[in-house]
Amino acid sequence: MHIYYDAAQLGQLFKHTNIVPPLRDAWRLPTFVEPREFWSNQPIGQLFSELADRTPAQYTSPYISMARNKLGEALVECAVYYGAHGDRGFVGFARAVLEAKADDVRAVMGRNPFQ
Repeated sequence: MHIYYDAAQLGQLFKHTNIVPPLRDAWRLPTFVEPREFWSNQPIGQLFSELADRTPAQYTSPYISMARNKLGEALVECAVYYGAHGDRGFVGFARAVLEAKADDVRAVMGRNPFQ
């Protein structure tokens, strides 16, 4: 909280990290509009802040890592299938594998007593 909401620090924090703070008022600080040599003299703070409202939300949960791993497993299984069979039956196979991996994640999620 202190790092991202201390108005006195936000300009310098952005200058060193390129992390846009959640306080929109900070986006008007001089640091956000100054050209940055590394970025071809673009005012990346200004560019980032102009894109903020168009950036999709990113949600997280304790199951994200497992879901990503299961998606990776599905990708490998699909690649192996495609290597052996080509596109014959591939769509059905891919859907079945993805559904099975999703079921694995749902099963673990279902064990959570707090949901």
